[in-house]
Amino acid sequence: MKVRLYHVAIGVSLFGIASCDDTSTIGSSLLEDQVEIIVDSTFTLSGKTIPTGAIRPRTVDQLIGSIDIPGYGSIKSNVVSQFLPTTSLDTANYSSENVDSIFLNFAFPPGSFIGDSVAPLGLTVYPLTKQLPSQLASDFNADGYYNPSSPLASTIYNASTLDNDSLSALNYRTISLKLPVEFGRNLFKKFQDNPESYANGQIFAKDVFPGMFVKSTFGSGRLTLVTRTTMTMYLHNIKLNSENKLDTLDAVHEYYMVSPEVLNNNNLKVELATSVENMVEEGKTLMVAPASYQVKLRFPAPEIISAFKRADTQMSVLNSLTLEIPADTIPTGSSVVAPPYALLVLEKDYEEFFAKNKLPDNKSSFYSAYNSSKKCYSFPSLRTYITDLLEKDEIKEEDYTFILAPVQVTMETISGSYYQTETQVETDVVPYISTPAMADVRLEDAKIKLTYSLQTQKK
Repeated sequence: MKVRLYHVAIGVSLFGIASCDDTSTIGSSLLEDQVEIIVDSTFTLSGKTIPTGAIRPRTVDQLIGSIDIPGYGSIKSNVVSQFLPTTSLDTANYSSENVDSIFLNFAFPPGSFIGDSVAPLGLTVYPLTKQLPSQLASDFNADGYYNPSSPLASTIYNASTLDNDSLSALNYRTISLKLPVEFGRNLFKKFQDNPESYANGQIFAKDVFPGMFVKSTFGSGRLTLVTRTTMTMYLHNIKLNSENKLDTLDAVHEYYMVSPEVLNNNNLKVELATSVENMVEEGKTLMVAPASYQVKLRFPAPEIISAFKRADTQMSVLNSLTLEIPADTIPTGSSVVAPPYALLVLEKDYEEFFAKNKLPDNKSSFYSAYNSSKKCYSFPSLRTYITDLLEKDEIKEEDYTFILAPVQVTMETISGSYYQTETQVETDVVPYISTPAMADVRLEDAKIKLTYSLQTQKK
């Protein structure tokens, strides 16, 4: 539907608006003219479901466990990761012989899982036997990178507090595995012998410890999203103090952690349900995460530009261009919902966007939070994208072929001291891996709205 609204404006006032717009053809002579505001929503969106392929999310999050979900399928996740060491160990009071114990800790917020909280699952960790490749992806196979007969530790865990009041009061849960004490002493001795080997994560992985393989060994029914992984070292020493008396020194240090500076990868095995595959075969446009399906779409940029240029006037201003894409949660009988965020990015820029850890620039890449009440993804600021195309002599298909992909968005709050304000800014946008997620993307019902102003001189 195209809606035309008319009003009369003072020429000087309109000149102030139009002179800031690169697409304006306003000349130097302006009088009181008639301004016509046009809202055009006659455009349509088209596309199809395509496989996501292997994803490379640079994230500290670790997805562990295995689950079968009716209407979705099954997913299992193991992890390989390096560790970032501290650059200084307390060698003034301790030596490698004073390492009393060392623990590997997987911390996650309450509720950071999908499935049965009390189901017992098995977890085994292995030391890596060689360096991880730099280009890790979700389809990575750890075979050949660890020795199955030489585990560091194993445990059985769940995600329930089991009515434990002290655990319920915490803002996190922890899965802890006690590692061999000799492993901890060897790490400490490496620093004693050569502190430079702790200079950064890459050197530490090369010279001291390549990393760990975290394997879900048995059980099913839950996926847990670990948000913080560390190794905690307990130190104990008895020494003479300045008064020649024996003092007992105890210390606990988190000397090692998984961080964005080192490699960390979720090795995913996803087998989708037949019902989901059938929907794709029937032509449904679906987003399914993690590492399953996304949408390739044709944005009607040529039609939008033609509509704008067809206006019979010497003076025009493109005001706004918005896009709203409806998306429904697919019923599964479980807590599988639509991805919380979607990234809209030109297909030609898709690989580079994630490879270079880019953020949406609102020119060729955009993101939207899912609106669960309206059941849609909204992109309200496509104006710069279309005005950039207006400057081109020729528009190619690659200029309006987009990928709509499920993503995770990390936000950071920035405080402004002058006005006492707080602003949320995006710090990271990566492929979505947190939990299983699905959405039926209804491109046929998408709403595209172009708003522009025309000015004609009064006769």
